[in-house]
Amino acid sequence: MLFRSKHDLDIAQIRGTGQGGRVTVADIEGFVAGGGEAGGQAQAGTKIPSRLVPHNAMRKGIASHMVESLLKNAPHVTAIHELDFTAIISHLNRHKDGFQAQGIKLTFTAYFVAAAAQAIAAVPSINSRWHDDALEVFSDCNIGIITAVDAGGLLAPVLYQAQTMDLETIAKTMQDITGKARRSELSPHETHNSTFAITNH
Repeated sequence: MLFRSKHDLDIAQIRGTGQGGRVTVADIEGFVAGGGEAGGQAQAGTKIPSRLVPHNAMRKGIASHMVESLLKNAPHVTAIHELDFTAIISHLNRHKDGFQAQGIKLTFTAYFVAAAAQAIAAVPSINSRWHDDALEVFSDCNIGIITAVDAGGLLAPVLYQAQTMDLETIAKTMQDITGKARRSELSPHETHNSTFAITNH
């Protein structure tokens, strides 16, 4: 009611991204921040295209046992894998000056984003949300980049539709949104609707 009275909003004009199309607080904030438009980068402030894959009895059983183990029985663990980055380091060293000439800093994180988008294309179920009755598999790969900010917290600005970007576009977009995060210039819709997240330890 506060938003409605302050901004004279018509709830029917706001596209809901919550379960069943419900309008969430984030939808309202994004609508207001966009000046009454559900805009921003592609897909920002709108429902992410997706398909529902109903659970079978085995998947429900496995999920139930995993939650039980996580909450009561099993310790949390971290898996660490070593990878050979020789080819990536060589590629970065060959291209970083060309990127820099365009004002773009080429980092390993850009390669991580590109690799994640390709992996998600190969195994779409990675890019999903669990519901009680089905797995919601998203069509777009919206990758959140976990970013430390000066205030001491973390934000996750989003690269929308990363599956459509080449390495240069990923690097430039990531530089723009993480820079805005560190300067506290992100709008609400630039941190919403991520389907996958990457953090650079």
